[in-house]
Amino acid sequence: MSSPSRDQPVWLWWSGGKDSSWALHTLRRDPTWDVRGLVVLINRRNGRVAMHGVRRRMIEAQAAAAGLPVRFVQFDWAASLTEHDSAIQEALLGVCSTDGTEFVAFSEIFSVRARRRRSELLERIGLRPLFPLWGRDPAEHVAEILGAGLKALVCSVETDRVPARHSGCRFDENFVAALPDDVDPCGEYGEFHTFVEWAPGWSSQVSAVSGSRIERYGFAFAEIGEPPQEAKGETAVPPKAGNDPFDYYARLRRVREHVDQHLEDHLDLRALAPVAAMSDGGFGRFFREATGQSFHDWLVARRLERAVLLLREHNEPIARVAEAVGFGSERTFRRLFQRRFGSTPSRFRSQVRDGRA
Repeated sequence: MSSPSRDQPVWLWWSGGKDSSWALHTLRRDPTWDVRGLVVLINRRNGRVAMHGVRRRMIEAQAAAAGLPVRFVQFDWAASLTEHDSAIQEALLGVCSTDGTEFVAFSEIFSVRARRRRSELLERIGLRPLFPLWGRDPAEHVAEILGAGLKALVCSVETDRVPARHSGCRFDENFVAALPDDVDPCGEYGEFHTFVEWAPGWSSQVSAVSGSRIERYGFAFAEIGEPPQEAKGETAVPPKAGNDPFDYYARLRRVREHVDQHLEDHLDLRALAPVAAMSDGGFGRFFREATGQSFHDWLVARRLERAVLLLREHNEPIARVAEAVGFGSERTFRRLFQRRFGSTPSRFRSQVRDGRA
């Protein structure tokens, strides 16, 4: 086969995650390569990206923002490895034959096993693999992509490596700092996966919010979808007397559901405004008008209510209870609990055991 020349066509194996997006950015900065499009592996049974759990329409939105066509390779999750490989090889041959492309690029950074498998898969059908990110230092790689403004959500985590509560979080410095010491900051071994909303070179940002979380097959998947579309206007019309605003307003129901599912995470107006499909300031004003209290005060109360349940039903240390409901400081948790209930968490638990609470 010929050696690469200027404007050599290449298709990019795409997952929708941060490394795929950075591989595209890297290829586009190199005049040697002409990226013709994206190839995505999706599960035929549910129409979602393998291991990421992201729906097809979200990938199509990414491709539109990146200005590239996208081809989907369907596979059966229950199929044998041979059938899986055959489906990929057939699809890649079909894609590459349309423009005479010899190269398919992948976003592996240092996994020798993954590189070898991808290389062997392509070489058997006469195609050539390309690894534009190979050999990068993981910590430097993460620092560079975050420094460039790449925006992403964590769409799935391997629960025996990363706590399930991190699924649905924003991929940022705080997320990386909270990872267990033995987890690669890039997730190169599949410890976690991401969905990118914006990367350098994209014409627009993909609107996305994380929703409900499910756990199965040893992974925790966060539902990544578009912000709900509602009628324009950010002024709260008070509900009828006696009606709970969280039942009356659809956007507040979504906020309450999101908070209850991500109570351990960092939550503020900025994090919840996209769930309500509003601006940060607009959401703050709407929340106060609709509920009669600030979002911060409501969130503290919600966390303390969950803490009461944990103190009643479990025997976890007080510090763990504080962490589980989203308080970064045990001292802060104890102080706010005392103020709200007139009792320390430890005394409250004792009263529960004695049947006095």
